[in-house]
Amino acid sequence: MSRIHLLFPPSWTLTTGSTHLALPLLKGFLESRGIPTRTRDLNLEFANRIVPRLAVAALQSACAENSLEGMNEPYFQAEDEMNRIAAGFGGEWNAQLGFIFSRFSHHSSRQVFEALDAESPFSEYFDEQVIPSIQKENPPVIGICLASLYQLIPTFQLCQRLRRAGYEGFIVLGGNTVSRLLREMSIPPVFDLVDGLIPFQGEISLLELYRVLREGGDLADVPGLIWRNGDGMIRQNADHAKFTLDEAATPDYSDLPVGEYWGVNYLNVVSARGCYWGKCSFCAIPYGWGHNGLAGQRSVENTYRDVARLAERHGIHRFKFVDETLSPHFMRAFSELIIDNDLGIGVSRRHRWLSPKRCGQTETGVAVWLNPTCAGPYLYRTTCSNSPEGGVC
Repeated sequence: MSRIHLLFPPSWTLTTGSTHLALPLLKGFLESRGIPTRTRDLNLEFANRIVPRLAVAALQSACAENSLEGMNEPYFQAEDEMNRIAAGFGGEWNAQLGFIFSRFSHHSSRQVFEALDAESPFSEYFDEQVIPSIQKENPPVIGICLASLYQLIPTFQLCQRLRRAGYEGFIVLGGNTVSRLLREMSIPPVFDLVDGLIPFQGEISLLELYRVLREGGDLADVPGLIWRNGDGMIRQNADHAKFTLDEAATPDYSDLPVGEYWGVNYLNVVSARGCYWGKCSFCAIPYGWGHNGLAGQRSVENTYRDVARLAERHGIHRFKFVDETLSPHFMRAFSELIIDNDLGIGVSRRHRWLSPKRCGQTETGVAVWLNPTCAGPYLYRTTCSNSPEGGVC
């Protein structure tokens, strides 16, 4: 059975210690439904291709100086090398943001498409490392996750080169950027490069797309898919899929170089998609998950099992929750499971700044999350509104 290929394109941040969570989530779900799936983090692959990896001894030496300047030196050395390469293509490179084409704005659709044939630091990598491996397997579907605007031009350049190399499968884009710019991306020039867009959650849409392409059927039946029909009309299917987060599988990182990311390595996990609070009228963050801002909550028990399985599989005991915010109930219940089972992991998470009343309600949970012997010392708390109950950031 042919595999779906899921790609995370270059020009995302390099300062995280793990890959973006979208690909492991999708692979875990699709594999659990019997669909073979391959994931590749092109962002890390490309960065490691152009920036020599520092020897462990050099990193240990930098850290041994016991000064922030010394520890930062390897980071700036890598960024200097990236900018030296970027200058040859008329661009700039920021390790926190990605490659920036100085002559083209990511905010102008006209300039984005003008950049397709521009000299790019990614061209050689795509031609030598990415496209040949795709041609070898010839997957029926290639899914590309766009998490940042800075990935837009490299993604379109890759799609154009795939088509020119003769790839005839179905290319579909998804991710946060697609969800937020759905109207702007649902235009003919985009569909000259790709076959479909999937906004918001992608599990059911990818599952049904694969089945339609493999077994025969109508693209109009794929929930949530945006596609171009035989008359050249761009259509958006209704998203009638029923999907709860407890139907999701444990994220599958098996294809990815776990432990080899820049910085302190950890694994991303998620317990909810969107924001349970949803009362900050100025905040647009949750709407990357849909119009109501909350796509659902995974049970505490299943979330705990996800973390325990991943720790056992990969030998990594640092985890980061990428939820918009965690509810006091979840923090308390999850912390109790960690203590009761003596899991011994470290967890980081942004968290709502709570009122005294709510702090009292979740005192046990907060105490555990701040205890480095239990669930880790990292709890980021911020205030974003004047609500007496606290805001979300």
